[in-house]
Amino acid sequence: MGRIPEQVVAEIRERADIVQFVGRYVTLRRSGSRYWGLCPFHGEKTASFQVNEDKQIFYCFGCGAGGDVFAFRMRQEGLDFPDAVRALGRELGIAIPEAGAGENQAAAAHRAKTSPAPSSAPSCEARTGVPRASTWRNAA
Repeated sequence: MGRIPEQVVAEIRERADIVQFVGRYVTLRRSGSRYWGLCPFHGEKTASFQVNEDKQIFYCFGCGAGGDVFAFRMRQEGLDFPDAVRALGRELGIAIPEAGAGENQAAAAHRAKTSPAPSSAPSCEARTGVPRASTWRNAA
């Protein structure tokens, strides 16, 4: 799979409401400009998990977990970044073109043609009799 264009990632980030998304997993209560709840990433009895609607981020004062809607999805569902972007994009109805899918294959083919063959030349130590610098430190 190719790289997801940055403008698509930005559009998903803008359109995804972190309060609504996190609210699927955590019971949130509004307090001032923030929402508070029990952290889904560790056990706790007192709410230390906050969601900031204005900044579209979350943070837990108990375990230090934090980030945007992608980070929450990655951590909650065990996804990597591209999969989290694709999943949120599907939910929001945003088509995700794969930029550079063909370019990556072409680049790999080009590298295979132009890369030198593995060298059969002896190592520096074999040629000079002097060990690598990393072994000097260990010898002392």
